[in-house]
Amino acid sequence: MQETSNFEPTIQLWDCSDPIGLILLLGQGALYSNQTGGLMCHHPIVRGAFYPLDQRFRSLIESDLASVAENLWCVWPDAKNDEVFAQAIMCRQQTIEEIDRALHRVFGNWCVRLDPERFDDSEEAWLYVVVDCSGRCTNAPVILENGPGTVKAVLTWVNSD
Repeated sequence: MQETSNFEPTIQLWDCSDPIGLILLLGQGALYSNQTGGLMCHHPIVRGAFYPLDQRFRSLIESDLASVAENLWCVWPDAKNDEVFAQAIMCRQQTIEEIDRALHRVFGNWCVRLDPERFDDSEEAWLYVVVDCSGRCTNAPVILENGPGTVKAVLTWVNSD
């Protein structure tokens, strides 16, 4: 286990045999990290509760969502002029739409959708999402009793590096 600067232990998901799941950002809980960003090998850390996803989601994430998320690098290229910057904006919007479509294919009924406020912090193997935990969603990956209807989370899986 890696320790943070204030000596709180961090659970390193890349050391787990199957780190595919949701880290529910509940404002409390353990610190979690995963290796993300493809070959860039980032190690972001969030506080929450890890909820492993079962097999019905795993194969779709690995085949469908992971391939779309590998393209997050195109979101903000080094824009040297207005034309390149305009292409970057268009690429960013296309990437957001592709990820939302992939999330819909994986989870159905829009139970899990990209968090637009945190998109710029997302990268391969680490997507900030909003999860409908109310029970209204028939294909919801997690239902929280006596909790909020929606919860912000990080959807994480095995990095491609």
